[in-house]
Amino acid sequence: MDAPAGAAAQEARAAEVERLLASVRNYSILLYVGTMVAGLAPRVALKHAPLAVARAASYVADGYNVSVTAAVFAAATVLLQGRLARVLERRPSPSPAPSPRLTPLFAWPLAVCTWGFISLVFVGLLHLGEEGHLVGYGDWAVAGVASAANLAMAVRTVARHLA
Repeated sequence: MDAPAGAAAQEARAAEVERLLASVRNYSILLYVGTMVAGLAPRVALKHAPLAVARAASYVADGYNVSVTAAVFAAATVLLQGRLARVLERRPSPSPAPSPRLTPLFAWPLAVCTWGFISLVFVGLLHLGEEGHLVGYGDWAVAGVASAANLAMAVRTVARHLA
């Protein structure tokens, strides 16, 4: 291989690595910011806008039921797991060397953080307006089962992309 072709291959490889790192960085920032918002927003809203929280909580309690909770949790799971799959995806490499991919040391924590983020969002929604009280056992049961399914989906996503 001549020097210009070798340099072009190295540049292409560096661009692929940079794309992978940018993808992981952006996804990690999304999870971090989302976790902060999901964790703090219900508490801050309860202190600064109790009437708005009471209205939202009554809307959730009156209009939502177990099937809606399950549907929303499933939709959020599928969307975020799809985003995780795009982060882990290996694109075809133009160079003869294999395309870069995340090692298990980086892929598994991303999957666990994805699972934790979705679970935190729904625990926050279930606690909306109810400081320290359970909302309904049906909603909690559905969120628990959906959380376990979400974790199983995260494990499957990472295992598939690391194979």
